[in-house]
Amino acid sequence: MLVYYERPQTLANLKLIVGKSVELIAAGDLPTLEAAIRLYQHVDAIIAEKSTTRNTAITTLRLAEQNQSGAKRVLLVEHDAMAGVYDAVHDRTVTALLFMPINPEQLRETLRSTVPEAAPIETTVRRMPENAQHMTGDRRISNTPARVL
Repeated sequence: MLVYYERPQTLANLKLIVGKSVELIAAGDLPTLEAAIRLYQHVDAIIAEKSTTRNTAITTLRLAEQNQSGAKRVLLVEHDAMAGVYDAVHDRTVTALLFMPINPEQLRETLRSTVPEAAPIETTVRRMPENAQHMTGDRRISNTPARVL
């Protein structure tokens, strides 16, 4: 997944949300991201952050549409940075529009169809043996696997 970020905090938040399950290739400037878009033959998703002062994110997603047409193109935008966003959504440059601050579950859901690794990880938790009532206050322990999100 390619990420264009304008603030380091945005990249840190993305790493916390999906960084353990997918490979993030990050760039804080347009030339670096353009090179990455052209270099990688297949990218599942491209996430770009749009600030109020620049339109670099939309430019990035337009380039991605031409060179990585199969990639999901996600625009992260502040509520006060909507200049040019409606046109980008209308002409399908942007395939998903998310508002800042990033809602982790909304981002995972947006990426789930494109990047299956972004789906919640199911983990089986081993339970204590049935004869360990003294550790549980004499309550029964379930043998059912737990789902950790």
